[in-house]
Amino acid sequence: MEETHLNEVFDTLWQLYPMVQLTAVHLSERELSKDLLKRETADIFIAPSTILDGQHLEHSHWSGHYVLVVPQGYERQTHAQLFGSMPYLGYRHAGGERLMSQLAELPYLTQRGEISCVQTLLSLIGAGHCWSILPSTVLPPSPRKIRYMPLPMHLKRRISVIARPMSLLSAAARVVIEILKNSDRVAD
Repeated sequence: MEETHLNEVFDTLWQLYPMVQLTAVHLSERELSKDLLKRETADIFIAPSTILDGQHLEHSHWSGHYVLVVPQGYERQTHAQLFGSMPYLGYRHAGGERLMSQLAELPYLTQRGEISCVQTLLSLIGAGHCWSILPSTVLPPSPRKIRYMPLPMHLKRRISVIARPMSLLSAAARVVIEILKNSDRVAD
Protein backbone atom coordinates (compact mmCIF):
# COMPACT_ATOMS: atom_id res chain seq x y z
CA MET A 1 0.00 0.00 0.00
CA GLU A 2 1.13 3.54 -0.64
CA GLU A 3 1.34 6.04 2.16
CA THR A 4 -0.20 9.38 3.00
CA HIS A 5 -1.16 11.43 6.01
CA LEU A 6 -4.12 10.35 8.10
CA ASN A 7 -5.38 13.91 7.55
CA GLU A 8 -6.58 12.83 4.10
CA VAL A 9 -8.77 10.19 5.73
CA PHE A 10 -10.14 12.82 8.15
CA ASP A 11 -10.85 15.17 5.23
CA THR A 12 -12.82 12.43 3.49
CA LEU A 13 -14.81 11.75 6.65
CA TRP A 14 -15.57 15.45 7.18
CA GLN A 15 -16.78 15.77 3.59
CA LEU A 16 -19.03 12.72 3.88
CA TYR A 17 -20.22 13.40 7.44
CA PRO A 18 -19.86 17.12 8.27
CA MET A 19 -21.79 16.76 11.56
CA VAL A 20 -19.48 14.05 12.98
CA GLN A 21 -16.76 15.26 15.31
CA LEU A 22 -13.45 13.42 15.06
CA THR A 23 -10.68 13.70 17.57
CA ALA A 24 -7.16 12.43 17.01
CA VAL A 25 -4.86 12.10 19.98
CA HIS A 26 -1.16 11.66 19.27
CA LEU A 27 0.74 9.80 21.97
CA SER A 28 4.38 8.90 22.33
CA GLU A 29 5.22 5.20 22.32
CA ARG A 30 5.72 5.23 26.09
CA GLU A 31 2.10 6.23 26.50
CA LEU A 32 0.57 3.79 24.02
CA SER A 33 -1.82 1.58 25.86
CA LYS A 34 -4.77 -0.61 25.15
CA ASP A 35 -6.28 0.99 28.26
CA LEU A 36 -7.68 3.67 25.93
CA LEU A 37 -9.81 1.01 24.33
CA LYS A 38 -10.62 -0.82 27.56
CA ARG A 39 -11.78 2.38 29.26
CA GLU A 40 -13.69 3.27 26.09
CA THR A 41 -11.81 6.56 25.85
CA ALA A 42 -11.29 5.72 22.20
CA ASP A 43 -13.27 3.64 19.71
CA ILE A 44 -10.38 3.12 17.33
CA PHE A 45 -6.68 2.90 18.08
CA ILE A 46 -4.10 3.45 15.33
CA ALA A 47 -0.70 2.33 16.55
CA PRO A 48 2.71 1.27 15.21
CA SER A 49 2.32 -2.17 16.73
CA THR A 50 -0.41 -4.69 17.18
CA ILE A 51 -1.84 -4.64 20.70
CA LEU A 52 -4.58 -7.23 20.84
CA ASP A 53 -6.54 -8.93 23.55
CA GLY A 54 -9.70 -11.02 23.55
CA GLN A 55 -11.91 -7.96 23.11
CA HIS A 56 -10.13 -6.12 20.28
CA LEU A 57 -9.23 -6.96 16.71
CA GLU A 58 -6.83 -5.63 14.13
CA HIS A 59 -9.21 -4.39 11.44
CA SER A 60 -6.55 -3.23 9.02
CA HIS A 61 -2.85 -2.41 8.83
CA TRP A 62 -0.39 -0.62 6.60
CA SER A 63 3.33 -0.66 6.17
CA GLY A 64 5.48 2.41 6.00
CA HIS A 65 9.16 3.16 5.73
CA TYR A 66 11.71 5.68 6.98
CA VAL A 67 13.97 7.98 5.02
CA LEU A 68 17.08 9.97 5.81
CA VAL A 69 16.38 13.72 5.67
CA VAL A 70 19.39 15.99 5.13
CA PRO A 71 20.06 19.62 4.23
CA GLN A 72 20.47 20.35 0.52
CA GLY A 73 24.10 19.88 -0.48
CA TYR A 74 24.76 17.03 1.96
CA GLU A 75 23.25 14.33 -0.23
CA ARG A 76 26.63 13.61 -1.86
CA GLN A 77 28.32 12.69 1.41
CA THR A 78 28.67 9.13 2.59
CA HIS A 79 26.52 8.14 5.54
CA ALA A 80 29.55 8.11 7.85
CA GLN A 81 30.57 11.63 6.72
CA LEU A 82 27.05 12.95 7.10
CA PHE A 83 26.50 11.39 10.50
CA GLY A 84 29.79 12.81 11.75
CA SER A 85 29.31 16.31 10.31
CA MET A 86 26.21 17.49 12.19
CA PRO A 87 23.95 16.33 15.01
CA TYR A 88 21.03 13.99 14.62
CA LEU A 89 17.71 15.35 15.90
CA GLY A 90 14.98 12.75 16.32
CA TYR A 91 11.28 13.09 15.62
CA ARG A 92 9.08 12.19 18.58
CA HIS A 93 6.43 9.83 17.28
CA ALA A 94 4.84 6.52 18.08
CA GLY A 95 7.46 4.12 16.84
CA GLY A 96 10.44 6.32 17.69
CA GLU A 97 11.79 3.98 20.35
CA ARG A 98 11.56 1.03 17.98
CA LEU A 99 13.33 3.05 15.29
CA MET A 100 16.21 3.85 17.62
CA SER A 101 16.56 0.20 18.64
CA GLN A 102 16.71 -0.76 14.94
CA LEU A 103 19.39 1.88 14.37
CA ALA A 104 21.48 0.77 17.36
CA GLU A 105 23.82 -1.12 15.03
CA LEU A 106 25.01 2.15 13.47
CA PRO A 107 28.06 2.99 15.61
CA TYR A 108 28.24 6.64 14.57
CA LEU A 109 24.61 7.49 15.35
CA THR A 110 23.99 9.31 18.59
CA GLN A 111 20.71 11.05 19.21
CA ARG A 112 21.11 14.66 20.39
CA GLY A 113 17.46 15.20 21.24
CA GLU A 114 14.03 14.95 19.76
CA ILE A 115 11.28 17.27 18.64
CA SER A 116 7.59 16.62 18.06
CA CYS A 117 6.84 19.27 15.42
CA VAL A 118 7.69 18.07 11.91
CA GLN A 119 7.64 21.58 10.40
CA THR A 120 10.13 22.87 12.99
CA LEU A 121 12.37 19.87 12.45
CA LEU A 122 12.27 20.33 8.68
CA SER A 123 13.12 24.02 9.11
CA LEU A 124 16.14 23.12 11.27
CA ILE A 125 17.27 20.57 8.70
CA GLY A 126 16.79 23.07 5.85
CA ALA A 127 18.90 25.61 7.74
CA GLY A 128 21.72 23.05 8.01
CA HIS A 129 21.57 22.60 11.78
CA CYS A 130 20.84 18.85 11.86
CA TRP A 131 19.67 15.78 10.00
CA SER A 132 17.01 13.24 10.89
CA ILE A 133 15.31 9.97 10.03
CA LEU A 134 11.59 10.42 9.49
CA PRO A 135 8.59 8.34 8.51
CA SER A 136 8.00 8.97 4.82
CA THR A 137 4.35 9.64 5.66
CA VAL A 138 5.10 12.94 7.42
CA LEU A 139 7.25 14.43 4.67
CA PRO A 140 6.09 17.02 2.14
CA PRO A 141 6.35 15.89 -1.49
CA SER A 142 8.51 18.79 -2.71
CA PRO A 143 10.77 20.04 0.04
CA ARG A 144 12.80 23.21 -0.20
CA LYS A 145 16.40 23.16 1.01
CA ILE A 146 16.01 19.50 2.04
CA ARG A 147 16.85 16.21 0.38
CA TYR A 148 15.55 12.71 1.07
CA MET A 149 18.02 9.85 0.93
CA PRO A 150 17.71 6.10 1.41
CA LEU A 151 19.00 4.75 4.69
CA PRO A 152 21.97 2.36 4.80
CA MET A 153 19.40 -0.27 5.84
CA HIS A 154 15.73 -0.65 4.92
CA LEU A 155 13.53 0.17 7.92
CA LYS A 156 9.82 -0.54 7.78
CA ARG A 157 7.06 0.09 10.24
CA ARG A 158 3.62 -1.37 10.66
CA ILE A 159 0.60 0.73 11.56
CA SER A 160 -2.45 -1.13 12.86
CA VAL A 161 -6.09 -0.12 13.22
CA ILE A 162 -7.40 -1.76 16.38
CA ALA A 163 -10.95 -1.73 17.72
CA ARG A 164 -13.67 -3.96 19.11
CA PRO A 165 -15.43 -6.33 16.69
CA MET A 166 -17.50 -4.47 14.08
CA SER A 167 -20.77 -5.69 15.59
CA LEU A 168 -19.94 -3.85 18.84
CA LEU A 169 -18.88 -0.54 17.27
CA SER A 170 -20.96 2.57 16.78
CA ALA A 171 -22.06 3.41 13.26
CA ALA A 172 -19.54 6.28 13.17
CA ALA A 173 -16.66 4.01 14.21
CA ARG A 174 -17.67 1.44 11.57
CA VAL A 175 -17.62 4.16 8.89
CA VAL A 176 -14.15 5.31 9.98
CA ILE A 177 -12.81 1.75 9.83
CA GLU A 178 -14.36 1.14 6.41
CA ILE A 179 -12.82 4.36 5.06
CA LEU A 180 -9.45 3.37 6.53
CA LYS A 181 -9.72 -0.10 4.99
CA ASN A 182 -10.74 1.28 1.60
CA SER A 183 -8.26 4.11 1.60
CA ASP A 184 -5.62 3.38 -1.00
CA ARG A 185 -3.05 5.30 1.01
CA VAL A 186 -2.60 5.65 4.77
CA ALA A 187 -0.18 6.67 7.54
CA ASP A 188 0.43 8.85 10.63
